[in-house]
Amino acid sequence: MKIEHLKYNSSTLPKSIYKYFCSLGNQRSFSVVNGKTTYYDLLPPFNRSFLFIENGTEYSCFILEKYYELFKIYLSRGEIKDEKGNVLNEKTIYEFLVDYAKGFNKGYNDFKDTISKTDLFEKSNTDLAYKIFERVYPSFTRAKDGNITVTKGDFHNKKLKQYITKELFYEAGYEGGEFFKAWELILKSPLLFKSFFDEITTLRKALTPQTDTKRKPKSNVKLITFKNSETIEKIHTELKGFFPKKEDELLKALQGEELTEILLFPHNQNKFVEVFRRLKYNGFLLNTDTETKNWICSTFQFIKNGFTEPQPFNERSVWDNLNKGKGEPTRKERICITDWLQYKSLSQLRRETENEKLL
Repeated sequence: MKIEHLKYNSSTLPKSIYKYFCSLGNQRSFSVVNGKTTYYDLLPPFNRSFLFIENGTEYSCFILEKYYELFKIYLSRGEIKDEKGNVLNEKTIYEFLVDYAKGFNKGYNDFKDTISKTDLFEKSNTDLAYKIFERVYPSFTRAKDGNITVTKGDFHNKKLKQYITKELFYEAGYEGGEFFKAWELILKSPLLFKSFFDEITTLRKALTPQTDTKRKPKSNVKLITFKNSETIEKIHTELKGFFPKKEDELLKALQGEELTEILLFPHNQNKFVEVFRRLKYNGFLLNTDTETKNWICSTFQFIKNGFTEPQPFNERSVWDNLNKGKGEPTRKERICITDWLQYKSLSQLRRETENEKLL
C-alpha cells in the first residue's frame, strides 16, 4: 500500500497548528547572500517517504526526520545491535525497517478505520476531534510518534546490553502510522482542531521562563571567547565528529556567533561540559563559568540515558560541573582526549592554586 504525502496549504492553516506541526521537524529554510547563510523558521516534517520491499510486496511509510538522522548516527557508529549482540549495518538493518513499515501501514489503517466509524463533522463529535488531537499531542504521556531510536535493555545500567528487535520496530511503526494518520486528518480539516492548539499555545507561553529572554546577547557581543583562533580550530576538530552534517554550525557557535537552531550532542551532558571545564583550567577559555553555562544551555541539547527525546542541558548541573567538577565522566567516558588539553584532578588543581599563592 502506498501512503501519500500529507496535503495542506500552509498559508491557510491556523498559526497555532502550523507552528506546532513545524516544531516536529529539524530542518530550517535558509538563504545565502554574499557567502553568508541566514536560517529561518523550522520547516514542516515528513518531507521524505520510505519504501521497503519484502517478497515483492511494497510497504511505504514516513519517519520523523529528527529520529531518522539520529538513528543513522547510531548505526554508523556501530551502536545498534540485535538481540544476539550482533552489530547492525545499513544492509542488516533493512529487515527491521521492513517491520517498521509493516507496523506503520497497520497503525495507519487501524486508526483510519476507528475514525471512519463516526462522522467527524457532526457537531456532537468534539470528543472524537479531541481524541485525534490527543494522538498528536500526548500531554503527560510519552510521545508515541514512531521513534525508531528505541532499544530494549536498561539505559541506566551500562552493564546490561541494549538491543533492538523486529517486534520493537513493528510497535514503533504502528505508533508512527497512527500518528501520521492523525496529522492527515488534522491538516485536512484544521478548523475543527484550532481551539485545541490555541489552548496549548497559550499554556506553553505561560510556562516559558521569563529569564530566557534575558540571555539573548547583543549582536556584536561574542557568546563564547577562546584564547585565540588556533584554539577554536583545534577544539572544533575534536568535537565535530559528534555533530555530523552540523560541522559548520558548530564552528560558528565556537566562534561566538548566535545560531538560529539548537545543536544536538548525542551523549550525556557531562561528557560535553567537562571538555569546557578542561578548556577553562588550561587557559584556553576566557569566559566565566556562568557565561559558559549560559552559552551551553542556549546553544545545545543532548541525548540523556533512558530518554529518546533530546533534552535541554540542566543549568545547575552544568554550572556545578564547570565550577566544581561535580558529576564528571569517568576516565573511560571522557571525550576529546588529546595532549594539548590535559585533564587535571581536583587535588592537582588545588596544588596548582596553592603554588600560585606562594609565588
